[in-house]
Amino acid sequence: MLTLFQTDSDLREEERLRQKAQGIGLPRVVVIPIWSLLLSALSFVFLIAWTAKLWPRLPVLWRSDNKFAVLFLVVVPLFILYAWLEDWRREVRNRSLLELGQATLGHVTSQTTTGGKSRTSQITYAFMDESGLEHPGKGTDYTRKYLEGMPVIVFFDRSDPKENVAACCTKWKLKSPDGKFLNLD
Repeated sequence: MLTLFQTDSDLREEERLRQKAQGIGLPRVVVIPIWSLLLSALSFVFLIAWTAKLWPRLPVLWRSDNKFAVLFLVVVPLFILYAWLEDWRREVRNRSLLELGQATLGHVTSQTTTGGKSRTSQITYAFMDESGLEHPGKGTDYTRKYLEGMPVIVFFDRSDPKENVAACCTKWKLKSPDGKFLNLD
């Protein structure tokens, strides 16, 4: 049942996350799990193998009447390369936000599920900076557990709060001084 008022357990969860966000000191130890690196490396190896296997056939296909095959052989690797580079550019930015950014509590303002077989959860969220101004953010919820209205830890650049990322929207993870991953959910 949906209600306009938060329950006691919702308030306790929000307070727990608020204290967790305030307790994260600076500078933070940020790492990317090995499985994320492995998956990215495998996609890059696939791109190289695809290109090495099919590009030598490009001149023969170009002379044929099948221009669609040529388009497919050129566009697909370029699209995969662009997606891979864009993902890594975003993650490099996210790393500095997690490492040195201000941590605060935000709230998910909307959640949508997109895609066919490999469904992804897209969320938008809002958070307040130190001066009390509200700022929006959006990203892919890799945990697929956040719904509208739920609290979420957000990291942002103090000098430019438009640069922000929710803890669930990045592949980077924080480590505690004893070497264990911090659970920010």
